[in-house]
Amino acid sequence: MIRIAKFLGIFLLVAASIFGGIYLLNKSAIDAVFRNDLSEGTEWVPKTYSLKGLVEYLAEDPAYYSLVSLQTTRPDSSVFFNGEEKRSLGNLAHLMLIAHYVDAVGSGEIDSAAVVDLSRLEALHVPGHENNRFRQTMSDDADLMEEMGREMRLDDLVRSLARNNVAAYADYLNYELGKDRIASTSQRFALQGVEAPLVWAGFVTAWDPRVQLRSFDEIASDYIQMSDSAYHAMILEHAYRFEADPAWRDTVKTRVETGTEMLFVQEKLRNRYMTRGQISAYADFIDRLFQGDLLQENERNHLISIVSWPMTNEKTARDFKGYGAIYDSRMGYLAGVDFGASTYENIPTAQVFVMENIPVGLFLHLSSNLMTQDFQQRLIWDPALRSTAIELLQKPSPSQ
Repeated sequence: MIRIAKFLGIFLLVAASIFGGIYLLNKSAIDAVFRNDLSEGTEWVPKTYSLKGLVEYLAEDPAYYSLVSLQTTRPDSSVFFNGEEKRSLGNLAHLMLIAHYVDAVGSGEIDSAAVVDLSRLEALHVPGHENNRFRQTMSDDADLMEEMGREMRLDDLVRSLARNNVAAYADYLNYELGKDRIASTSQRFALQGVEAPLVWAGFVTAWDPRVQLRSFDEIASDYIQMSDSAYHAMILEHAYRFEADPAWRDTVKTRVETGTEMLFVQEKLRNRYMTRGQISAYADFIDRLFQGDLLQENERNHLISIVSWPMTNEKTARDFKGYGAIYDSRMGYLAGVDFGASTYENIPTAQVFVMENIPVGLFLHLSSNLMTQDFQQRLIWDPALRSTAIELLQKPSPSQ
């Protein structure tokens, strides 16, 4: 009996140590399961395993979703679904930054070979915001630069931004361009109905209750009722403080590490207010970027080479003559902007697809298998899917 008791005691001690270690390593994820309702929208999961099912879901519950798929050489095949709505662009706004960048490089105002200040890039990362993405991308880029035997240049950073959408990379480019240049080029681009790209560091710190020492409800109530100009000025103020004040960055780090993370439903609401734009206006801008006269030919080729990273995938290269994209996935939000022509029809297509305020359970399903990215690609090269989208989605938007 004594030996059995000792064995059980050792077994329980070892088991407790193992499970305790697992909990500590995955504390954030485990806590999230208990703090958040993951069942929201799960009734739609069995119905959205097919792309047709996804289109049917969009048609049945359209309030927070928009899709514009432009085929200007074949306008009857274009898709307009809630295109007049203003949605969050999130990472999709990075394409604006990249367009401003290739324009500035083409005019000789910015040196694409300028060496990136890695210490400044590190300082622009907001602690607690997509840490894994930032660290992994920095590590991968460092390995790539070591292979190439040189330091990271601005053009390397921009190419990595298009593929990985690291917030600090976007902010670095935003600052390199400067708000005056962005405003001037936006006017020349005739970017109507689309906000200038917000600085991620300002957005993240402004909305974080841990940083602001206020409740999320108080923050949201104040920000949502602000005018666009006041909201942008406030975000910029937070961004400049984070960049310029090392002591404040340390304070942010301490508050984030010791505070409680936002609930998923709070993240969903916040994610609807990161650089907003009318979807049809943004799709028109994308079409003019790649087919119009907004850029010189060398600038357009530079842009295409930056955003064509999906063509390194064998299947994508097989389905498309050319294809470029920027995607986004964050809690309750899935989106993509892309431009391409299939190998089968060779019809140039510009697309913007935004799903915001997605029910948590459905979001976890859709984001886990990159379904919306597949949807956007297939919409260009699959005539049957495009016909289904036109049939089910091509109708006046319901009042919201």
